[in-house]
Amino acid sequence: MTRRKRTLLAVGLLIVLAGVGVAWMISSRPRLTFTAYQQIQAGMSVADVMAILGPGAEGRVLAAGGNVRDRQVELLAPSVRVAAMRIWEEKGTLITIGLSAEETVVYKVFQPPPPAGRAWLDRLHRWLGF
Repeated sequence: MTRRKRTLLAVGLLIVLAGVGVAWMISSRPRLTFTAYQQIQAGMSVADVMAILGPGAEGRVLAAGGNVRDRQVELLAPSVRVAAMRIWEEKGTLITIGLSAEETVVYKVFQPPPPAGRAWLDRLHRWLGF
């Protein structure tokens, strides 16, 4: 193998590795962000919400009356009865939407993950019984 062929092979390999690295970085970006949450509006369909949250974002379906205490609920259509809820979870971040009987968004909830610096300390406190 000549020196030129080895150089071209090495450059080609580096390009392929760089492409794989870029693809991995793009695919590992979180879908559940506050920006995505802000884009969800009253009257949107579940398909619209799934388009905002990205591919594969199905969400867990819960019956009406699910517990959303301890979260800030943003009522988008307060006069409409909630028929079902969907919850998306990713690395501790939760986005919950309430759906009307027509399967349109009537409320939304954003719950960020716990602060990373305190999570291990909280677990230690619970383990020690504090």
